[in-house]
Amino acid sequence: MRHSMLTRLLVGMVAVVALAVGTVAVVSRLTTSQEFVSYVEHGRRTQVHRMAAVLAAHHERHRNWQGAQPLLEEIAALLGERAVLADPQGAVIFDSMGKLPSGADVTPGRGTAVPVTARGTAVGTLYILPGGLAAAEQGFLQALTRSVIWAALVAVAGGTTLVIWFSQRTLRPVQSLTQAVRRMQEGDLDQHVSATTRDEIGELSRAFNAMTAQLKEQETLRRHMVSDLAHELRTPLANLQGYLEAMREGVMHPSPELLASLHEETLLLGRLVHDLQDLSLAEAGQLELAPQSVALSDLVRRGMAVVQREAEQRRVELVEALPEDLPLVEVDPGRMIQVLRNLLWNALEHTPAEGRVTVSAELREGWVHVHVTDTGEGIPEGDLPYVFERFYRADPARTRSCGGGAGLGLTIAKQLVEAHGGQIWVQSRLGEGACFGFTVPYAGEDA
Repeated sequence: MRHSMLTRLLVGMVAVVALAVGTVAVVSRLTTSQEFVSYVEHGRRTQVHRMAAVLAAHHERHRNWQGAQPLLEEIAALLGERAVLADPQGAVIFDSMGKLPSGADVTPGRGTAVPVTARGTAVGTLYILPGGLAAAEQGFLQALTRSVIWAALVAVAGGTTLVIWFSQRTLRPVQSLTQAVRRMQEGDLDQHVSATTRDEIGELSRAFNAMTAQLKEQETLRRHMVSDLAHELRTPLANLQGYLEAMREGVMHPSPELLASLHEETLLLGRLVHDLQDLSLAEAGQLELAPQSVALSDLVRRGMAVVQREAEQRRVELVEALPEDLPLVEVDPGRMIQVLRNLLWNALEHTPAEGRVTVSAELREGWVHVHVTDTGEGIPEGDLPYVFERFYRADPARTRSCGGGAGLGLTIAKQLVEAHGGQIWVQSRLGEGACFGFTVPYAGEDA
């Protein structure tokens, strides 16, 4: 890909490496050259002072500059530079190269001038006129330049290699994520990427895996929901269709019992549609609540009254076990009664005759904890994480027609409790009954 993240990252990091190495190389070369030239000039100046002392000794021995020309030429040869000896007034006495005539004014331009003193008196000035660095010094600087260039090239090559390796290693999980997302776009939700690192990309990979697992689960639930919803609608619609066709063909005649049965089927359809509407509003966060300060005991009694007749028919005892000092709770009364009714219906459906369903509550950590406990068959441990899913039944053989309900009661209860800011949970062991608990906020006043 021409504009892939890997290409941009490589170009950017290689440019940074090249700029950094080039800057270090140039600065190192300039600094080293300047220090080397300073060192050479300091050494030359020290040598010039020594040569000036040699000339001063010559003047002390001869009381004049007679015979100093050969000495001056030796000094120039030792220093590798041109040497000029002038008197205190600046007139040329000797020139190692013989270019300046005796008596001419010295105009050295750039160079080194050191006074020559004999017996405490200035007897002349030694001028060193450099023609540049010596060949050995030039060779050293050239070798230094080549070394810096080679070091910079090696550093850039090594840095580029490391950048390529690091970039590929860093972006490999991103490429895997991209491929997995593309396969998901094609409908394949069974995707998983490795998350071996603990950095941000590893965290992203783990989040992606969690998302794909959740999407796969939601897709499975969606398919089950469609299947279950079709099943829930098919039975009452088939009954209605069969009865109506029989009456239209004269096989059956309307009777109070038949009309009551048809009415019951329409009520079941109405409740199913109403439950689906409530669930849709709750999941979309559009469920309107009208919270009030009410006594929990009143809500429990009203919820029990709804299922009292069913409990009597099933010979199941309903027990209210609420403490008298519970504070008022801040809830929507109608919605909270719906929660209690759904939990009580669920408990009755799974509690055999002569069993008991108990509603209890306690104040803990700023919330009122409500528990609906039954003495039924309990829930298998493997089914506990799914009891609040739509249309889920621990026993698939249980249908609405045989008392299994539409499978939406617990889901709606969960959504309503969470809409109040509370939490809902279930605890159960197979053969030991189940306890559904939820929390509701309290109003802060004693009941």
